[in-house]
Amino acid sequence: MIIDAHAHIWHEVHGRTGTGVTRSLRYGRIQLGDEEIQLLPPLANSTSFPPEILLANMDWAGVDKAVLLQGSFYGENNALI
Repeated sequence: MIIDAHAHIWHEVHGRTGTGVTRSLRYGRIQLGDEEIQLLPPLANSTSFPPEILLANMDWAGVDKAVLLQGSFYGENNALI
């Protein structure tokens, strides 16, 4: 059995770090404080990583289970998690 011990899911980035606010932009980019970074590949218009995408990636990689983590970077995701 393979377990991913550090996985995340989110519908949009809307949080905070020590460098400032974080926000989803488009095409895999996010605002991180005063700068923009490429968080995900630019495959889709929205910068999100929903459960269905995580599960598809787990299936593709042969991962059986995952531990979901959350932090202030992604914002409040208790309902999703």
